[in-house]
Amino acid sequence: MAGLLETLQFSTLIYNCKSPDILVILLTPQSRHNTPKTVDEIHWRMTELSLINTLTREMRAIQFISKLIDDGIADKTKIKKVNMHLIENPQVFADLDHTSALNSDWEFFNFLFGKGRETAEKWMKKNFDDIGVKSTANLQEEFG
Repeated sequence: MAGLLETLQFSTLIYNCKSPDILVILLTPQSRHNTPKTVDEIHWRMTELSLINTLTREMRAIQFISKLIDDGIADKTKIKKVNMHLIENPQVFADLDHTSALNSDWEFFNFLFGKGRETAEKWMKKNFDDIGVKSTANLQEEFG
């Protein structure tokens, strides 16, 4: 068991951070309404999926470690449990096509800023009291 826990102690983010909370802001949609058809669309979607897969692996590992701690299998004095929080607005990004990643228009930045602020305010109203106390992200549901 010790070897497994040492292997799972992978993340600089977790082990070099004094905060008990990690906030993840998803900017890449986990799913899209349309199937990519052109070479360019397929390339962009593959890039998105590789980013999502990397995040999914990390979130599954964090969820696994948290479960080991909660079940009393892992010693919480030797392995760190973090409270995970997730802010996302999949509708905003699902409606944007792959070319939006290259859009540097001021109006587009203002649009994203406004949507980000709106999404963060909703999240804060719902979850603020849980910061430092417990996870608000259901990693099993989101990344299961």
